[in-house]
Amino acid sequence: MNLLHCTSCKFLLWMSLLFIANSLCAQTQDQVKIMAYNLLNYPAISNPNADTALRNPYFRTVIEAANPDILVIEELNSLSGDLGFLNNVMNASATLYAKGTYINSDDTDRGIFFKFSKFQFISNTPIQTPCAILMLLN
Repeated sequence: MNLLHCTSCKFLLWMSLLFIANSLCAQTQDQVKIMAYNLLNYPAISNPNADTALRNPYFRTVIEAANPDILVIEELNSLSGDLGFLNNVMNASATLYAKGTYINSDDTDRGIFFKFSKFQFISNTPIQTPCAILMLLN
């Protein structure tokens, strides 16, 4: 019997080719999820401990649902807020994220977090503009 004329053999051959093609495509394509999040003055200047009890649980719920590969946060008030957000929100259940260098600016600051399993931090550089400081992320 000729194997190419056997119906079940043809089916198995096509299924094998489909599986191999699908596996190759799955290995070569990787998606990256980037998210920006305005924290509205984090940590709260009037009561920094309030974020631990009040806002962090909500932040964790949003981050866990979104599962970003890179997160840029806005309206950050301090380096301790940057570190606190990393430890108490981003890595609360497992250590998955690292952070970029904290840069203090004239107004509220920004921070960047990334999954270190996918990315390696190289640098971030502030860019002076008439309205605000923008961050150039390399």
